[in-house]
Amino acid sequence: MRIERIQDINDFKRLQRHWNELLKQNDLNNPFLLFEWMNAWVESYTDDYSLYLLVGYSRDKLVAIAPLALNHKKELVFMGYPFNDYASFILIDKADDFFEAVFQYLFAHKQDWKKIILDQIPENTRLLRYLNDPDTAVRYPVLIIPSDRCPEMRIDDPDKARKKYNKKHLRTYINWFNAQGELQNTIHDTVESTLTAMESLFQLHINRREKTPFPSHFTEVKHRRFYRAFIRAMFPLGIIRLSQLTLNGTTDLCMLLSFQHEDSLFLYATSFNDTYARRSPGQIAMKYIMEYALENNLKRIDFARGDENFKGRYTNYIKQNYLATIYSGKFGKKIHTLYYAFKFSSLATVLYRNKKVQSLKFTFLYYNRVSGMAVALKETFVSLFTKKQK
Repeated sequence: MRIERIQDINDFKRLQRHWNELLKQNDLNNPFLLFEWMNAWVESYTDDYSLYLLVGYSRDKLVAIAPLALNHKKELVFMGYPFNDYASFILIDKADDFFEAVFQYLFAHKQDWKKIILDQIPENTRLLRYLNDPDTAVRYPVLIIPSDRCPEMRIDDPDKARKKYNKKHLRTYINWFNAQGELQNTIHDTVESTLTAMESLFQLHINRREKTPFPSHFTEVKHRRFYRAFIRAMFPLGIIRLSQLTLNGTTDLCMLLSFQHEDSLFLYATSFNDTYARRSPGQIAMKYIMEYALENNLKRIDFARGDENFKGRYTNYIKQNYLATIYSGKFGKKIHTLYYAFKFSSLATVLYRNKKVQSLKFTFLYYNRVSGMAVALKETFVSLFTKKQK
């Protein structure tokens, strides 16, 4: 197996005609590994990352790709990080020697990086099996921990699927909106209308996050640019699905951006109008999404990473992603092993579930974002001794 490193963007773009064909032979095939997704990320975040793409050749034939990039901290990460819900290497069926060849190359060039962060590796992938192999742990300082959980709805029985959204309270909400005017759900069928509607999704997301400790990514110009770029690139592939729920054609209630890939629908970005939160526009939008999946004979709806409450209403299967960190030396692994031992301990779990602790955390993060550290400490201290009024 011959390994070559690609650092030049033009050399990366020359892989386009081979990339997606190679992906079809990979054990993991999803929208976040497509060339079009990767290229949009590279073009949008060129100031934050430099390419460190490793490709494998067998008898001068391209058989494998390790889509990696280097950030300013000299950390190697997957291309698309941290916006890809699933990530891995791309290789043909009989090229497992690529994994060892890649890590031999990386450790022969340790001066280039300080740490390798491979996040969102799905369970049951060849890459994860290689990293979990005891022989790999002997050769390289690898630490693997659970990352995000990924709920999905497997549509084995359409009638059972329909029962998930044919609920009395949902019909009540729909009737209420229809009493106010015309409730309409639109799936945009042109790239132009999709890009125009995306501006509404950006604003809904920004508005929802404004009063939380976690501002919307869409406040950043480059993040909005990334979305526009991958929509332009992926729309001709027939993958992009943007559904827009409106009242009277003017008031946006909920937006859902999805990827339809092979027999699955991947929900990626969502937002709803807080003004109508009590009428659950998100649940209504999900009803239309599920009807779309059934009408098009899709086999599953992938809710992607994160186990937010609304996903639990429709989920019948949970997948687990993993974070693999590879250190240049054993000391870094030991330090982080101690940290994660506490993070996943019973004490940490109790603290995480404690409502008072979570309230203090929320207070500190919010005021630190909007008013600075001094105000955040003051408000957190006040909250510590303030009883919540019933």
